[in-house]
Amino acid sequence: MNFNLGIQRQLSGTILDVAYVGSLNRHLPLTINLNPIPMFARFQPQNAGLTDNFLRPYQGYANVTSTQFIGTSNYNSLQASARRRLSHGLQFGVSYTFSKTLGTAGADGDGISSYFSPRSRNYGPVAFNRTQTASINYLYSLPGLGTKFGWRPAKLVLDNWQLSGITTFQTGAPFTPGFSTTNGADITGSTDGARIDVISNPYDNIPAGRYFNPAAFALPAKATFGNAGANVLYGPGTNNWDLSMTKRFRFGESRTFCIRGEAFNVWNHTQFSGVFSTAQFQPNGLQIDPNFGLPSAARLPRNVQLSARFNF
Repeated sequence: MNFNLGIQRQLSGTILDVAYVGSLNRHLPLTINLNPIPMFARFQPQNAGLTDNFLRPYQGYANVTSTQFIGTSNYNSLQASARRRLSHGLQFGVSYTFSKTLGTAGADGDGISSYFSPRSRNYGPVAFNRTQTASINYLYSLPGLGTKFGWRPAKLVLDNWQLSGITTFQTGAPFTPGFSTTNGADITGSTDGARIDVISNPYDNIPAGRYFNPAAFALPAKATFGNAGANVLYGPGTNNWDLSMTKRFRFGESRTFCIRGEAFNVWNHTQFSGVFSTAQFQPNGLQIDPNFGLPSAARLPRNVQLSARFNF
């Protein structure tokens, strides 16, 4: 189900557009395990020495999966834009989106819970959710200074320059932090694994260089499933500038020679693309991974290319 309401207004050569855009999805297919072991079954004394397949409702079988149409998702956004047609050598477009996409999905790769309602255990921001996105495209023909000087050599050098580019700012993708233990302890004693415990706001008192506070997370207690929700954290965002500069030399009415320089990520701004998101706990609950919360990967650095083209 899709719905939207927009208002447009023209101011001189600029068109403004503000809209609410939303959608709802119901009865999405999700895969559920119909043959999990009973909750905490591995911790029961009478089950000592038995493998999981002896403990399942359908004994002797492993996981039995079923696709059921129980998933939901929704998208709500404020979308604003401004577009100016080419006038006095300037053309630009600006767009901004403030949105949220929520849905029923597996977290930590564990799929839909075998014991809890998907609405409570697996509902949260979806992987492609981006809270804020702003994009600016622009084209500007520089004033012909050579023509104003009235000197032919200056006209050859200073006229017919054009600057264009695309600038993008975007918040990062959501994710659920994970964890491991140094002794490989079984936390849940069940088919579903545990999620990490969130004990405080991960965005308070963030240490320098990290994207969240590692001290906000703890090892879940034995015979619990952890309290972290689906995709509770957000990774690094985007701050990117792509620029190009073009110089045209005209020879008569139909012949031009163009020299063009393009730079992607022109300011060579470091843009991280991933975070070390898996904690490691000792049996006493001490978190020992020194990288937890630090950036793990970066997008491409500045890339420059030059081209020349003759049109006739």
